[in-house]
Amino acid sequence: MKIHSLLIAFLCSAASYAANTTTSVEQVTEAITLSEDVDYIITGETPFVTGASVNIENKDHAVLIFTKVKPSAVISKWLRYVKIGGTTAKNNSNCQVKLYSEGAIILPYGTSTKPLTCYAEPNFEGKACNSYGTGNSGGYMNTLTASTLLNKIRSFKLKRGYMVTFATGTSGWGYSRCFIADTEDLELAELPHVLDGRISSYRIFPWYYTSKKGLASTGNKAENTAVGSTWCYDWGEGNATLLPDREWVPNHIYEDWPSSSACGGVSQSCHMKTNNEPGNSADDHPQDVATVLGNWENLMRTGMRLCSESSHDGSMGHLKAFIDSVDARGWRCDILDLHCYWSSGFDSGTMNWYSDYYGNGRPIWISEWIWGASWNRNGCFGDGVTDAQILNNTKNILTALNDNPRVERYAYWNGESKGHIYENNKLTTLGEYYASMETGLGYKKSGEYIPKVVIKSPYGLKMTYASSTKTCTFKWNSPNGDMPDSIVLECQFPDTKVWKGVGSVTPKDKTGSGDQSYSLTYKLGEPGFYNFRVVDYYENRKHTTSEVNMTLSSASDIGAVQYGTLKIGNTESLTTSFQKQDVAPYIVTGMFTNNNQSNGITNQLLSVDQSSFKFRLYPWQLTTPVNIGTTECVDFMALPPDTIIQLTPDMMLISASAGDITDEVSEIEFPQAYPEGVVPVVVAQQNTSNTSSAPVTVRISNVTNRGFSVQLLQQEGVTTAVSAQHVNYFACSPGQAPIGQGKMLTVGLNTERPVGGAARQDVALVDAAGDTLHLQKPYIIAAAQTNRYPEKVSVFRQHTTLLDEQELVWGINVRRQVDPTATSTVRNNANSNGDYIGYFIISDDPEATGDEPPVIVPTGINDIKSEELSIKNEALYDLSGRQVTNGQSSNRQLKRGIYIKKGRKVVVK
Repeated sequence: MKIHSLLIAFLCSAASYAANTTTSVEQVTEAITLSEDVDYIITGETPFVTGASVNIENKDHAVLIFTKVKPSAVISKWLRYVKIGGTTAKNNSNCQVKLYSEGAIILPYGTSTKPLTCYAEPNFEGKACNSYGTGNSGGYMNTLTASTLLNKIRSFKLKRGYMVTFATGTSGWGYSRCFIADTEDLELAELPHVLDGRISSYRIFPWYYTSKKGLASTGNKAENTAVGSTWCYDWGEGNATLLPDREWVPNHIYEDWPSSSACGGVSQSCHMKTNNEPGNSADDHPQDVATVLGNWENLMRTGMRLCSESSHDGSMGHLKAFIDSVDARGWRCDILDLHCYWSSGFDSGTMNWYSDYYGNGRPIWISEWIWGASWNRNGCFGDGVTDAQILNNTKNILTALNDNPRVERYAYWNGESKGHIYENNKLTTLGEYYASMETGLGYKKSGEYIPKVVIKSPYGLKMTYASSTKTCTFKWNSPNGDMPDSIVLECQFPDTKVWKGVGSVTPKDKTGSGDQSYSLTYKLGEPGFYNFRVVDYYENRKHTTSEVNMTLSSASDIGAVQYGTLKIGNTESLTTSFQKQDVAPYIVTGMFTNNNQSNGITNQLLSVDQSSFKFRLYPWQLTTPVNIGTTECVDFMALPPDTIIQLTPDMMLISASAGDITDEVSEIEFPQAYPEGVVPVVVAQQNTSNTSSAPVTVRISNVTNRGFSVQLLQQEGVTTAVSAQHVNYFACSPGQAPIGQGKMLTVGLNTERPVGGAARQDVALVDAAGDTLHLQKPYIIAAAQTNRYPEKVSVFRQHTTLLDEQELVWGINVRRQVDPTATSTVRNNANSNGDYIGYFIISDDPEATGDEPPVIVPTGINDIKSEELSIKNEALYDLSGRQVTNGQSSNRQLKRGIYIKKGRKVVVK
């Protein structure tokens, strides 16, 4: 059943051809009427006797072909013997006389015919339109309108003798493909998926039936006529003066001359030669692959059938890189253009290898060739080579080229010192052979190259969050135009790994060289971690952006304390929302998990407002970039700024600022000293909007009841100076206290087993008496309280939590990760110089009853006006620990700011 279905699908999507029968005569000797679908072929040099005629009654499909009479001779001498539906034939009125290999063909419809009919449904059904002309828009393709079936074409019919190019974008942008009706009408009942219902622009060209043989580098009529060429080119866009006997192909030589629009504006050809030997440094305009590619989309926009850049024997890698780059982008390049100055190797095997290896299967034009090269003194340029040898060897080359169906055209290079086919205004012996040779039609539909369909991943997904409405706005870009079947915003909801679509946008037409931008909004629901991505779907294949994360904090109204967990899937910034505060709180994060071990990870708080903050995971530099293959987690805690909370008689919680900190050690005094003998736990967080600076860590050390030391640290291999960053901190006496809503805060310090060495180590959570704690559903803000390994920067990673039989957490498994770029070997990374770990933990309160304890409201640190501040006999310090007065009498005016006086923070306004 599956095989049968595939066969039906193949047959339905394949082109439908009404192939004519053929009848051949040497000469017409009577009145003939062509009423059937027939190619009526006349092979003699004198096609009619007096009184004979051919009446093409079947004006849809019958044609008349002359194999030995040029189109100009048919028009001037023999057209009077032909009737179209009983009326005397008149070129470009009721018929078209066009070149056909070495002869001519008469198509029984004029240039005013409507060559293209498109349909809005498969199988030539639905709305039909044939209002498509053969003109262009400034040298480029024509954009469809609603009336001409913009993005609605699903099948079409094209008259014989025409080529149409379709593109998915406007004005020729986007994916494009040429369709040629050469030997019969072309009827596609179903379009390729990439074009089905996506066509936005088109261009129709007359198709010229050239033979293989041409002449390079000249449009001179006498010379081309003498050698019997059916096509030629020179070093410009050419013109139509050589029609109807030969096609003058425009030549876009380099970027950007002649311009793409100038070449695209010609009427005498549907083909374009492009960049001439750009990899040849000795040429007049060598250009790198990137430069050629930089204008290629404009060449595609002409709708013309495009040759590749032409080859140069010394830079074949240039050609290979160009072709591979075009195919990787899904761009259109229809023909492989070779320059062949070979003394041997024109055989079919070599030509096929060039087609496959350099052209990825494209048909070949050899737009310059001769037997041998003057600069190598081989072939016809060798010493003592005779004219007879040149003739015989060139004949052998021509036989090989004519016999190989992959060689579509070739153009003889007549500009060398030897091997001429036309010299002194007449044919040479070799030229006489060249002129008399019949090659047959050059183009073979079987050799057609179909552009690759390349769908790339959308990119640049960014998210902004509006806390007032809990709405995320997403913006991103897509390089795919309207090729995707759908573009979907997908979400991993809290506590699930399943991706679900939560919104979609309609794919946009490509309208220029840039990519399309999109935006979409989505309103968040329950608190938790949300992961988002955008997917371009094409034929059930997914092409995705990187992921962006949003943590809607699970902390609700518990008064002063906010907390939650950040789940991070990449190095982009994420936004976390919390309950709105009167002022922006201070934020401190804990240790990252150890899910991605290949790189050290630091945290960077980018910005904080009254209801959300932005944060990103910032990996160490100068090492292999971290691959966030598994989500990293880090807990956070938020407190109102500059507050003191007396949790219990023995536990004082401080939220304060340490000011701007650098890599120099700063001494910070608490705004209120703890009792003698009480050493609080301190956790801190830098806050910066400088996303380009190197990652740094905050290191706390020398904690006493009055204050602590703090500094910023970065990798030794990073040579940029450490810029000052604002640091906020929390400090609290060790112990446990309820904080409301069935939660309690545990603060402690583990001094039994310092964390050092390369292995992970267990850190037990203990109370003030040293007994192990067992906590339920903890959020852990843990950090080193010491700097016992100062020669090397290190970060700490929390590998896992340690559970007892009741699955209560009794400890954490911690790893110290040392800067791998440091060269100092003063100490070893050993337990003997390990650091002690302090922690703030929010967990369920097992003793909470139905009557919740009152929510503790923090009190702000008192403000003192400058005139109330007594300087005499009292030393003052700024927040970096620097003394600003020495306690002696002074009339010095203090600047506005925050100062430390006897361990208490004061504000000068």
